[in-house]
Amino acid sequence: MLSTSRPPIICLFGTSADPPTTLGHVAIALHLTTTSMFNEVRVMPVYRHMFNSKRLRVTNEEDSWALKLSMCGLAFPSPVAVSDVERVVFNRKASLLQEGEKLEGIRVGTADVLDYLIETEPDAEFHLCLGADTYKDLCEGRWKRCADISRMVMNKLHVIARPGVEGAVEDLAKEQEDKVKSGLGEGDFAFPATVHKGIEGLGEVSSTEARGTRDKERL
Repeated sequence: MLSTSRPPIICLFGTSADPPTTLGHVAIALHLTTTSMFNEVRVMPVYRHMFNSKRLRVTNEEDSWALKLSMCGLAFPSPVAVSDVERVVFNRKASLLQEGEKLEGIRVGTADVLDYLIETEPDAEFHLCLGADTYKDLCEGRWKRCADISRMVMNKLHVIARPGVEGAVEDLAKEQEDKVKSGLGEGDFAFPATVHKGIEGLGEVSSTEARGTRDKERL
C-alpha cells in the first residue's frame, strides 16, 4: 500500500459475506493492499441487506451482525481494516425516524455510506471496489441513487474480474468510459472503472458453499 498520501486514498470493499472466504473475499482484499494505489483497504460488512429475501433468513439480526463482524475481523489480516460503518449509518438514520416510522423501513445503501464518510472524513479520497456481477447491476441502474454514486466515485471505481469474465468486464468498463466522453446530463450516470484481473489466490468458493459444507479441508 501507499505509505503516505495527502489526501489519504482509501479503498472501500463492501461485502455481505457470511462467512468471508479465503479464496474469495480475503484474496481480493489482500490483492488491493498490494497494488500501491491505496493508503488503506477498508472492508465494510453489510449490516442489513437491501434485499428482503436475504434479511428474512436471519432470525436474530443483532447476533448475526455481531458474528459477521467478528468473522470478518478474524478472516481479514492486517493491514486490511474492518469497519462497522454500515451499522453506524443505520443507527444515524434510526435516530431521525419520525413518529409512526419503523426501523424495518430503513435501508442503507452505498450512497448513504459514501455521504457519511465524505462528511466525517473530508480529507480522504474514497475509492470503491466491486465484483463483476455487482458492477453490472450498478451500470444497469439497479442500485439506489446511481447518479449520486457515479458523481462520488467517478474515476475511483475498481472491479474484480474472475477468470473467464475478464473480457466482458473490460468491455463494460470501456462502454462506461465512452458514456463519460460523450457527456453526461443531469441525472445521468456512468461508471468507468479500473479492472483488476489475474489476482493471486482468487478461487471460486462462495459463502453459500462455505455455510453448507462440513468438510474442514474445504473451509
